[in-house]
Amino acid sequence: MHRVCVPVTAGIPRGCVFVLLVAIIANAVSLGTLAFVQIAVYVNGREARVPYGARVAQALAAAGADLPAGDLIDADGAVLEVGGGNRAWVALNGARCELTDRIGPGDRIEVIPGTPIIESIVVETAETAQPFEIIGSGPFVKVRSPGAPGKVTVKRGLITGKVFESAESHEPSAMVVARFQYAVARKLVVLSFDDGPHPVYTPQILEVLRDEGVHAAFFVTGAQVAAYPGILKRIYAEGHEIGNHTYSHTLMESAPECDVLSEIQDTSELVERLIGSATRWLRPVGGALSAAYVHAAESTGHTLVLWNIDTQDWRAARDLGRSDEISMRVADAPPANGSVILMHDGGGFRGATVKALKAIIPALREQGYQFCTLSELWHFLGLDGRLTEAL
Repeated sequence: MHRVCVPVTAGIPRGCVFVLLVAIIANAVSLGTLAFVQIAVYVNGREARVPYGARVAQALAAAGADLPAGDLIDADGAVLEVGGGNRAWVALNGARCELTDRIGPGDRIEVIPGTPIIESIVVETAETAQPFEIIGSGPFVKVRSPGAPGKVTVKRGLITGKVFESAESHEPSAMVVARFQYAVARKLVVLSFDDGPHPVYTPQILEVLRDEGVHAAFFVTGAQVAAYPGILKRIYAEGHEIGNHTYSHTLMESAPECDVLSEIQDTSELVERLIGSATRWLRPVGGALSAAYVHAAESTGHTLVLWNIDTQDWRAARDLGRSDEISMRVADAPPANGSVILMHDGGGFRGATVKALKAIIPALREQGYQFCTLSELWHFLGLDGRLTEAL
């Protein structure tokens, strides 16, 4: 009969190994048994039974307890968002705890509901619209009274923007501007053209002016300059004056000052890059004066210039004809000395304008008029400080 030898780990007596195995098996049995043991805990004062070793979240689930967040509330007390406030929290035996904390028999769990958040109130001082008045009808513009916008203090909700209180702290006063014409001793007139440069009509107008030996003022839009930079350079090279007519030709009197300022600067900078000289004269789109245009002109060093003779050549552009009507609007009454005549070289069909120009220049010359640019007129009158304004 042979014996079977079972090796025993060196240094550990056979008896110790046996005892260790028994302890491991007993512990496993004990833990498995405890997993089925239910213990009593208390959630918001009500008993709930959970397995031994359970966590706070299990107790809440067993008790059907919610974790209600507070609401988001506006300053009037109206609920803006249910559950948009502070989150709820949980206390275990009186101390704040985590949902993953383990619990034991008899533990007490309390749910502390979230508190509401009331939106903050901000106090702002805002400017109200300033009245704007225009007197006179000449080509030049001067501020008679700057006036001031009104001021109002407003309390509003930071989140909703809802106004809860508004009080006027300063009443507005009107800005008053005068359109006037300088009293000029000589029979001088200025031809001005808006909305270009145009690839077809501006060169045709330049040819007429060159043939007649006349210099004029061209109020250009930045977008057209960007499209036809070569024509702008030709205008300047042939001795004509470049004025600023904004960039997009879309800003009317209701445009905010920041937009007006931006378009004036963009156009002036573009012109300066092309010819080395920034614009000095500014003409609002459609002659639509506003406080925004006045402020923008002042801050950018521009002089506002409108007109006192409107040829209404835009009417001819609509029906593609009647150049005689354009020239008649100039010839019907002798222009006052120093008049600025409005025509267009862009913005549509200008063939009638080109044709009318060929008649206007000789007709005015026959009446003794001379043609000049705005800077020449300004030099003749403005630089010596001896001006007489005729309103």
